[in-house]
Amino acid sequence: MDGKPLDFARVTFVPQSGSEQSYGASGSTDSAGKYEMTSLVGNEGIVGAPPGLYKVTIIRMVKPDGTVVSPDKMEPPMLSAARMSLPMQYGGTDTTPLEVTVSTTGGTYNFDLKSK
Repeated sequence: MDGKPLDFARVTFVPQSGSEQSYGASGSTDSAGKYEMTSLVGNEGIVGAPPGLYKVTIIRMVKPDGTVVSPDKMEPPMLSAARMSLPMQYGGTDTTPLEVTVSTTGGTYNFDLKSK
């Protein structure tokens, strides 16, 4: 965010029409802003995202006291009165400006988020 790593955010790759795959991938950032994607195929989690074009959504929730809600926590954010701490555009597939094309060799994909 604004050139700094974003911790405890949920990154989701949503497949776009024209892509061969029908499932996406998601992962959570660590304290250094790094994440590893996992795709759910049937009942099995597979590390990585299949090749293709994706819209990327990024969500990071905070409680009223400023505590960041872990993206892997079981409690729904609505029950904790949490709110989105990023600009709303990054949270929706219809509004996000973020896209990525995953190659057959995979790779590292960084996103330059702006607070304004």
